[in-house]
Formats: sequence, structure tokens, C-alpha cells
Amino acid sequence: MIKPWETYTDDVLSGKRLAGRLERLAVERFVRLCKNPEYYFDEETAHRVIDIVSCFRHTKGDAYGKNWLWLPWQYFFFAYIFGLKHKKNDLRVVRNVLLLTAKKSGKSEIAGALAVLMTFFDSEHSAECYSAANTYDQAKFCWDSGRKILQQLRKENAWIDSILDVRTGQNSRSVKNTETESFFNPLAANASTLDGVFPHFSCIDELHAAADNSIKENLESGSVARSQPLLAIVTTRGFNSNGPLRQLEDSYIPILENKWQDDSVFALMFTIDEGDDWENPKIWGKANPGLGTTFSLDALTKLYNTAKTEGATAEVNFKTKNLNIWTNVASVWIQDAVWMSGSTSYKYDDLRGRICFAGLDLASTRDIAACTFLFPPVEEGEKYKQITKYYCPEEQIKERSRTDRVPYQQWVADGWLTATPGNVIDYDFIEADIYKAAADFELQLLYYDRYNGSKVIPSISESGLTCDPFAQTPLYFNAPLKEIERLALGGMFDQCKDPIMRWMAGNVVI
Repeated sequence: MIKPWETYTDDVLSGKRLAGRLERLAVERFVRLCKNPEYYFDEETAHRVIDIVSCFRHTKGDAYGKNWLWLPWQYFFFAYIFGLKHKKNDLRVVRNVLLLTAKKSGKSEIAGALAVLMTFFDSEHSAECYSAANTYDQAKFCWDSGRKILQQLRKENAWIDSILDVRTGQNSRSVKNTETESFFNPLAANASTLDGVFPHFSCIDELHAAADNSIKENLESGSVARSQPLLAIVTTRGFNSNGPLRQLEDSYIPILENKWQDDSVFALMFTIDEGDDWENPKIWGKANPGLGTTFSLDALTKLYNTAKTEGATAEVNFKTKNLNIWTNVASVWIQDAVWMSGSTSYKYDDLRGRICFAGLDLASTRDIAACTFLFPPVEEGEKYKQITKYYCPEEQIKERSRTDRVPYQQWVADGWLTATPGNVIDYDFIEADIYKAAADFELQLLYYDRYNGSKVIPSISESGLTCDPFAQTPLYFNAPLKEIERLALGGMFDQCKDPIMRWMAGNVVI
């Protein structure tokens, strides 16, 4: 019997398909897991799933109403999820799926097809299945794909017609399997009932736009009593490279690299590689596995030409949505790869006794305050080095994580951010760190922003440390910014792989 998923794996492993590194790692891992003595690959189930989905019809555009057009990677995707099983109990190995691909890859239809399979063809009684997103309107996209698949299917299948119940109320949309009392509903991240769900299947759409990881955590924790639940995240990258999707990616990549073991995870990530020339059409297929089938190279080239013509914002959108590259703001001051090019790992104690200069920004009592210590080179060819201390009120950490969509709590746990007690910054922590730095280094001068400087500067000056005000205006910023830019472009500015400074630099627009 033909095994269609093997065509894809063979093409990737042989190099016939120009695959990105992360895509190739996913295929290599699948081959490796199939050889694991604890598991087996159930070809019969894989074929059954493919046969079922082959009866589905497309729900959008020119292909609407036509039978599912299979792409090689999709055979692999469905076969991996449903075919890899435990020998001890015949249950599926895969519980968590991350499908990361550029726009126009059929993400909503794939999510809808998964939902139909899990609601109607998985032999699970009272299966709760959800399309979840940051908003109810966003959650409706995947849900609507599933609904359309089923409503087309019922015209050809008497069994589906007899058990399908569709509700399309404004805020009460639902697809029900009356035979098993299962359902597939859209669900918003802010839904008041999110904590009470008991999911058999969940699909999270566009996680890159989520404020935090709470929707994934709630759905995952709610499914622990199910025997073989499935949580699928189907998304394109976005503009928040410190948000929950990036954190999830960073946790899954070591699994793909076989550095960490979690066989329940299946991550299939289509993106161009670091070092690739994003303007080279020959590598665009890495991020677009349907290129040449679902849309043409000419169509993508037109989008590229438009992006180049319209400037920075359009270019960033093309990189993010069509090539699946992480980006921040549209006209970022220094690109992230450049910013990090000179960054290495070192510790505070490694710089003891060195000459340094400090810059203090106290911001407001509820914002992030920071004190940076800059160490000039002491020998030819050495980089400028920098250590920054950050402070934020403890009671503001969780809320700021949601509003800023960055991992404040993780930064605290990792030692990058000091959470001062209460709901306003305790300036005593900042003063103590400055006095310690004055004892540990040859601290020549402390520059400070006048705003809120009266809170700590008088006592610091009395200690004997020279303090000078720095006006945060274009006139005073111009020369330092040019110098930092020059050093960064030359790989001579080292921030100790500081994730907070990396986030802040990624949001600077000149």
C-alpha cells in the first residue's frame, strides 16, 4: 500500500525539498520516534484518517466545495498526530501540536479538519472540543472552517446528517455530535467559563498575539483527565518576539534537537533559517510549504515587490506574515540580529575592579526603573560591556506581563529583574545596588534623568559619588545613539545577552 507521508519525509531527508532546519529536525525526530521500542506507527489508523479527510471539501476561495487538495506535508502532519502510538495501551503519543507556517497555508482549514476528526471520528464520548483565540471573533475562524466542512459533508453522508446539529447564534455558536454528545465551540481567552472546560481537543489560533500563556495553560490543565487529549496551536509568527509563542518555540526547539525529551510534543515549524537572504525567492518555500500549489511564486513575488516599494512597515509585514520571521516594530532602530551579534555571557563578578560609568532612569513609581553600568574596553579590540539592573513593583508584575506581553515573571525568576515589595518601586533597592557597584567597580560618574531624581540623587551625592543630570532630549541623545549604533553594527557592544534590554532595543524607533 502507498504510504503518502513517506514521500514527504523522503523528500525532506534527501534534500529534494529545500526544508528549513526546524522542519528537517521534525522529520528526523519522527523517524527516530518510530524506531523507539515503546512506540509503534499504526499505518491503518494513519490511512483511515487520510481517507476521512479526503472526503472533506474546501471552505474558502476558488477551491470552495472541491475535495481536499492534499499537500505532501499535510499527509505527514495528520499521519504523525494520529499514527504514532504507545505499545502499552494503543493511545496516541502526541498530545501537543505546534504548526507554525506563513500566511495562506490553510491553517484554519487544517484546524477545522482536526476538530471534525476529534469531535466525530475519535470514539470519545462527551468530547469537548474548542477553537480558542484571544477574541471570540478570532476563535470563529477555525470554528467556521469546521462547521463548513461538516455542512458540506452532511450532503453526502447520511450518518453525519443524522447526528449533526449546528447552532449559529451570535454568541452561542456550536457544532454538536448528538450520537456521542460531543461538541465543537469557539471560545475566547477572556471567557468567564475558561477555568471549567474539560477539553478533548483544543485549537489555539494566532498565539503570537496573546497577552500571556494563560489560555494554553487553562486548556491544557483542563484536559489532564482525558485519556488522549490533543492541543494544537496553529499560527503564524508575529511582532512580539518576547511573547508566549516565542517562549513556546524556545522550549520546543531543544526537543527537536534531541536535547530534551518530551515525546508528546509535535512541533512542525516552517520558516527561513538564520543567515538566509530573505530577498532570495529560492528559499521562500521553506516558510511556505504550499508554494507552487496553493499559490504561485509570482503571487508571492508581487507581495515582495509591494513591500519593497511601500517601505519599512510593508517590508516587516512581508517578513513576518509571508516568510514567518520574528520581527518587532516596523522601523526598528537596530535589527535584533545586529543587536545580539556582539553579545556574550558574563557575570557581574567578572567585571570587579573595572572602570565604569552609570546611567540611572527612575521612570515612575509604577514603571520599570533601571540603572546601567557601562564598562569601556581596557585593551585593544575588546568590546564595551554593560550590566543593567531593572526594578518593578512586585504587585505590578502579573498585570504588566499581560499589558506589555513580555515575561516579567520569568525575568524575575531568572534574576534579570528585581521585584520590589508593594505596588510602587522601593528606591532603597536601587540605592543599595548603586552603593554596591561603587564598592565593586571604579565608578567614575552617575548620569541621571532629572525626572524623579530628587528621590535618590541627594543621598547618593552625599556619599561622595559624582552625579550629573542628563536631559533626555534629541540634542543630548543624538551623539550617544550614533555611537551605540556604530558599536552595535561592528559587533563591539556587549549587553551580556540581557533579554530585557533586547526587548527594549527592539522597540526603539528613531
